[in-house]
Amino acid sequence: MAERTLFGEITSEQGTPYASFDQMYSNAADQLGLGPASVGERQFRRWKTHGVLSNPGYPARPVLEYLFPGYTVEELLKPPNLRARQQPIGEGELDMTARDAAEHAEENASRVLPDMSLDQLESDVRRLAGQYQGTPPSDVFREGRRLLELAQDKLERTQRLRQQARLYHAAGCTAALLSAVAFDLGSTANSATFARTAVIYGENIEHGALQAYAYGVLAYLANWEGAPGEAIRHIEKAKGLTGLGATATTRLAVIEGRAHAHRGDHKSVETVIQRSLDVDSPERDDVHDDIGGEFAFPQDRVAMSNATSYLLAGNAAGGEQAAQQALRLLAGMPLAERSSLTSAQAQVDLARALILRGELDGAAEALTPALDLPKERMAAGLLERLAAARRELSHPGLAHARQAVELAERIADSVSLPAARASGGLVAIES
Repeated sequence: MAERTLFGEITSEQGTPYASFDQMYSNAADQLGLGPASVGERQFRRWKTHGVLSNPGYPARPVLEYLFPGYTVEELLKPPNLRARQQPIGEGELDMTARDAAEHAEENASRVLPDMSLDQLESDVRRLAGQYQGTPPSDVFREGRRLLELAQDKLERTQRLRQQARLYHAAGCTAALLSAVAFDLGSTANSATFARTAVIYGENIEHGALQAYAYGVLAYLANWEGAPGEAIRHIEKAKGLTGLGATATTRLAVIEGRAHAHRGDHKSVETVIQRSLDVDSPERDDVHDDIGGEFAFPQDRVAMSNATSYLLAGNAAGGEQAAQQALRLLAGMPLAERSSLTSAQAQVDLARALILRGELDGAAEALTPALDLPKERMAAGLLERLAAARRELSHPGLAHARQAVELAERIADSVSLPAARASGGLVAIES
């Protein structure tokens, strides 16, 4: 019995019948520019067993070596040996591999953005965050949408991992800002979607601070929707992340305090509010601290937010004290650095505490700055606080007092108030 050649072994292992091989042979000859060529069935069988006894002539040699790269015709038409079975690497295969590697490197090198364009994007995100409190929400949304689309476009145009990380960070921060502005515009569903988007971008680059900010948004949205248990779960996820600065830790404590207030856990409210005031760490992160602006959470905002939690927990004295602290801190700041929105919200909480004490003259005076704020600046949190003040003016002890009725009408005439919520209309946000 004739011994099988390497050619015969390969074609048998591949299950290549004569008709298929003849077509492969013809196609290879065309690709090599050798003109029409074919193999007879008898010749095919001889190559599989006799091999070198029928040494092929032109164009079989170049065609066979093209079809079986790495082998010479002499190797193909001899019995297989160890060297042949190892399929040695030929010069042609080395050339092709090296060429493919070079082309891939050149293609990726061409997909690089100028670092200056990333610098500009990051600067624009920082500027938007810094101007947030003094800019109408609709304007913030339009600019934020532009920046998010720009970051997403640039992500498609670079293969540099370092640049991709910067762009994911910029896109995540912008999505986080959009989650805040969507809430201010009254769209909690879209706010949650933007927040989840920011979480995903943060996960892509394992950025704890970015994720923590977005989880904080999801937590206060859960408070807003009357689900404080879910809010606390979001906070716990955020607290488990790495890379959080002192500002991030303080903000999470403030939001957690609001959740406990919604649950009626007054002891936990006191504990967590105290924790928010006791954070003493030099740690910073590049979202809450370095970008700052809307991401920052200065002490005036902490005090203002804690005032709301105290009121929600039924602690009017604590609410009044925290609101006054917020206003003192704001008064000590340069005028250009004061947040008119934070001030207005603290004024309303102070008014609410005074209403609960029956001091309507003081409440009317405290409400004036908030009611004088331009309507386009009245974000959802301020409107909800005003709605709560109006409801408190209708309590049985005040319902028939002329001054209470007039003050409630003044609130209603000044702004369009959101509908009362299942939570009784008490604000659930963190700002």
